[in-house]
Amino acid sequence: MTDSPDRPKSTDWPMSDSSSAPEREQQESAEHGTDRTSTTSATNEQREHSALPPEHAVGTYAEHASSTDDAVTAEPADSATAKTGRKGNGKKVKGAQFQPVPKGMLDHCFDTLAYLPMLTLFVIVALQTWFTLDSRALWFSDEIRYANVFEHVINAKKWIVLYLNGIPYPDKPPVYFWLLKALYPLVGEASPKLFMLGAAVSGLMFTLATYLFARVLGEDKKTSLAAGLVLLSTFFTVGMMHYSRMDLLFATLITLSHLCLFKGWQKESAFGWVVLGFFFAGLATITKGPLGLAFPVVSTILFTVWRFRFKRLLGWDVAIGFGVMTAVCLAWVSAAYFTEDPDYLRNIFQQQIIKRATDTWHHGQPWWFYFATLSGVMMPWTFLLITVPWERLFGVQFYKNLWATRQPERMGLAYVWISVLSGFALLSAISIKLPVYLLPLFPLLAILSARALMRLTPGRCRMMFRLFALLFAGIAGGLVYIEFFNNPFHVQIVGWDYLAAIAGVSAAILWITAPRRAEGGLLLLAVCVTVFILPLGTITAPALDSIMSPKAQATVMRTYMLNGFAPASYRIYSGTYSYYVKANIFETNDWPELDAFVQEHPDVVIAMRRKHWEEWPNKPEGMEIVHHQILVDPKPSNEYLLAIRRTTPELAAPPDPAAQ
Repeated sequence: MTDSPDRPKSTDWPMSDSSSAPEREQQESAEHGTDRTSTTSATNEQREHSALPPEHAVGTYAEHASSTDDAVTAEPADSATAKTGRKGNGKKVKGAQFQPVPKGMLDHCFDTLAYLPMLTLFVIVALQTWFTLDSRALWFSDEIRYANVFEHVINAKKWIVLYLNGIPYPDKPPVYFWLLKALYPLVGEASPKLFMLGAAVSGLMFTLATYLFARVLGEDKKTSLAAGLVLLSTFFTVGMMHYSRMDLLFATLITLSHLCLFKGWQKESAFGWVVLGFFFAGLATITKGPLGLAFPVVSTILFTVWRFRFKRLLGWDVAIGFGVMTAVCLAWVSAAYFTEDPDYLRNIFQQQIIKRATDTWHHGQPWWFYFATLSGVMMPWTFLLITVPWERLFGVQFYKNLWATRQPERMGLAYVWISVLSGFALLSAISIKLPVYLLPLFPLLAILSARALMRLTPGRCRMMFRLFALLFAGIAGGLVYIEFFNNPFHVQIVGWDYLAAIAGVSAAILWITAPRRAEGGLLLLAVCVTVFILPLGTITAPALDSIMSPKAQATVMRTYMLNGFAPASYRIYSGTYSYYVKANIFETNDWPELDAFVQEHPDVVIAMRRKHWEEWPNKPEGMEIVHHQILVDPKPSNEYLLAIRRTTPELAAPPDPAAQ
């Protein structure tokens, strides 16, 4: 890995690596024959940039010729051949070379940053997240619940079996909360800043793991840096770096497992790499579940089958690695068994694993769900699908190129595609489906996107960035429309003018500059996304607390609780109020249990949704609503209410109106 960042590994499109340069040139010449001639402006551009070295060429002739204003110049023996790409007798010239688009300032900046790629990615992640660490409250529903889980890790020492609202929480394993515990000394309290720091650190590890994986696959520094920048300019990835969940850490560990296992498969025996790869798979499993081992193990099996190296799976390093992975998983399972009741593990295996995989009780979606959502979660890079030359993938060389991925020098490409396709199939086969579950595939998709991006021709590159410009223009227009014409939450979008202005300026810059080289264009896009996320995270997101966070209602509930009222909730996600109430509350989904609670406690404060309030069959006399709040869902029936019953008038004063 000592290559210069400027030295490309190959010059063809990422999905077909097998044909040699002469073969590609012959094929391209056959495809584009006599109708590709140089214009006067192209000839002038040739003279102007003739000093550029050939190693900076972008793409191949077949791709360059796809745009009428691309500089298409050849280097044959005579001027006639230089203009037409043919000799005097009409025969095509084989092996003609064509001048590239010259590098601009941003392209040179990219080249410079490619010498310190990991530092570059670190700085961009820091810029995108540092100023937003302590800007908003924790949101419904995962953030607020995980915060209460972590409080139990800190205060009740529940770091093997997680607890939520005072009872065991079988939904998630503990590794992500161990990461938060490691970061805890930096903050000193279980505050929103700690959980946002956990998301930012997870995002940094995710990005760096993608860069390292690209390098191990054989990509040069520039393409590997581009893969990291693709992630940091994908709206969904950047958004997840500002939301406290374990998915980014989960995807990071899976990526590291892929990295180590692929490194190990390059040798007949590689004890350290293979064992480490299986260890990361086990660690991913006790971060979020069995998909942590399913992704890399299935990829490994299919990859060795594709290369006809069945005996590699029987190696002693594989056996030991598989044992290490199993031991990591069983260590936590055994600790949980001796810590909690056996019903806890039964719940994990039956409800959290088997039931969710086969017939989930929530978030169930049809098998085609990810086909419909992938284009949305990969924005803006979905537009890359429009600009890449698909005809070259599915052309006459398709099967030859596909078979060539079995060769050692192209096995990195094979591993990536096998991992993408098998991972997509695994996710589609599982009953429970959410867009965030696609995150383990993002590093693979980012690497493929970077390979394609760095080989785009000037014309295709310009078209893609103009599509990005239209997207930013659409964002600006959408913000204006929501603010003035159709705001479903009826909450003012604070900072919308800044966001609309930034999106509009970004659209104008991307459209006017229309980068014809991928390096500078990618860097420009990353800057646009970073500048956009700062006011979004520091101004707009905090203003959305009133509809995204239960903090306001939980604060009112805490006020009543401190004045002697018994707190409870009915049919609301467990742990929704516990973090901001700073206490465990009574939770139930059963009317008789709620009625019994009210009879036992004369002074109560109860949270429930409006539709349940209206359905309450035995609503006690004297219940009154003291607070109401919309949380996420704007439908009136789903409005969250806080009701009290007071039998001792002198017991409590009304809460502070400012808290409401």
